[in-house]
Amino acid sequence: MPRAKRQPTIYAEQTAVRRLAEEREAQGISVRRLAELLSEEGCPMHASAVSDTLNGSRRLSVDELVAFARVLQVPLAQLVEPKAYAQEEIARLQNRAEYATAAWEFAQEFSAKADADYRRAVLALDSYWRQHPEGRPQGDPEGQIRRGSRAIDRHKDRLRDAVKNAERLSLE
Repeated sequence: MPRAKRQPTIYAEQTAVRRLAEEREAQGISVRRLAELLSEEGCPMHASAVSDTLNGSRRLSVDELVAFARVLQVPLAQLVEPKAYAQEEIARLQNRAEYATAAWEFAQEFSAKADADYRRAVLALDSYWRQHPEGRPQGDPEGQIRRGSRAIDRHKDRLRDAVKNAERLSLE
């Protein structure tokens, strides 16, 4: 009677394949370039074999795994041990959360400063026009007051950039 095929319980190969695909993308290396680098490392693989390996439709040999790890400069343990990968991922996400928090706090600080600067500029400009009505420009002086000075615009730009960075990091 033929033996029943055992299902893996460690899932090291699936973990390694997933990590290799993530590393390749994170480092911005094309599949074709990765195949070239593997060949230079002594493990010749065609780009289609690399692609099939990274999408899970082709098995990964130990020699190929070692070559991938060398080329992508990733420790083997981080490729095959889900726990090591999880710890690395947790640390990476904690760093991103800390950065996003710092960016958010920075944005809040700039928001308060920009608001205070804007109010001071509006009051100063309004006071100036009351004292010198003859020099008041034609058109939309209230619009000029609302737009404020260049310093206020710079604060608003910095705030907008900080908020975008915080939102981008929180979504990733």
